[in-house]
Amino acid sequence: MGQLLGRWGKEGQPFVVGTHANLEQHGNTDGRTLWLRMNDDGGLHDNDGHLTVAIVHL
Repeated sequence: MGQLLGRWGKEGQPFVVGTHANLEQHGNTDGRTLWLRMNDDGGLHDNDGHLTVAIVHL
Protein backbone atom coordinates (compact mmCIF):
# COMPACT_ATOMS: atom_id res chain seq x y z
CA MET A 1 0.00 0.00 0.00
CA GLY A 2 1.32 3.43 -0.90
CA GLN A 3 4.15 2.12 -3.08
CA LEU A 4 4.95 3.42 -6.55
CA LEU A 5 3.96 0.92 -9.23
CA GLY A 6 4.95 0.79 -12.88
CA ARG A 7 4.02 -1.13 -16.00
CA TRP A 8 5.15 -1.09 -19.62
CA GLY A 9 2.21 -0.16 -21.85
CA LYS A 10 -1.50 -0.31 -21.11
CA GLU A 11 -1.58 -4.10 -20.98
CA GLY A 12 1.74 -4.69 -19.17
CA GLN A 13 2.14 -6.53 -15.89
CA PRO A 14 2.40 -4.16 -12.90
CA PHE A 15 5.63 -4.20 -10.90
CA VAL A 16 6.77 -2.45 -7.72
CA VAL A 17 9.11 0.50 -8.33
CA GLY A 18 9.29 1.44 -4.64
CA THR A 19 11.78 4.15 -3.67
CA HIS A 20 14.05 3.39 -6.64
CA ALA A 21 14.39 1.02 -9.56
CA ASN A 22 16.90 0.23 -12.29
CA LEU A 23 14.96 -0.65 -15.42
CA GLU A 24 16.81 -2.00 -18.42
CA GLN A 25 15.50 -2.14 -21.95
CA HIS A 26 15.99 -5.53 -23.55
CA GLY A 27 15.12 -5.86 -27.21
CA ASN A 28 12.29 -4.04 -28.95
CA THR A 29 9.87 -2.22 -26.63
CA ASP A 30 7.40 -1.72 -29.51
CA GLY A 31 7.00 1.92 -28.44
CA ARG A 32 5.53 0.96 -25.07
CA THR A 33 5.17 3.76 -22.56
CA LEU A 34 6.19 3.44 -18.90
CA TRP A 35 3.06 4.06 -16.81
CA LEU A 36 3.44 4.99 -13.12
CA ARG A 37 0.90 5.27 -10.29
CA MET A 38 0.60 4.83 -6.55
CA ASN A 39 -0.77 1.59 -5.12
CA ASP A 40 -4.07 2.69 -3.56
CA ASP A 41 -6.98 0.31 -2.97
CA GLY A 42 -9.28 3.16 -1.91
CA GLY A 43 -9.44 4.67 -5.38
CA LEU A 44 -7.93 7.88 -6.68
CA HIS A 45 -10.77 10.24 -5.67
CA ASP A 46 -9.37 11.01 -2.20
CA ASN A 47 -5.68 11.47 -3.04
CA ASP A 48 -3.82 14.57 -1.91
CA GLY A 49 -0.20 15.67 -2.22
CA HIS A 50 2.42 15.05 -4.88
CA LEU A 51 5.23 12.75 -5.88
CA THR A 52 8.39 13.66 -7.74
CA VAL A 53 9.84 11.07 -10.12
CA ALA A 54 13.22 11.44 -11.86
CA ILE A 55 13.94 9.34 -14.93
CA VAL A 56 17.56 9.22 -16.04
CA HIS A 57 18.65 7.63 -19.30
CA LEU A 58 22.22 6.33 -19.04
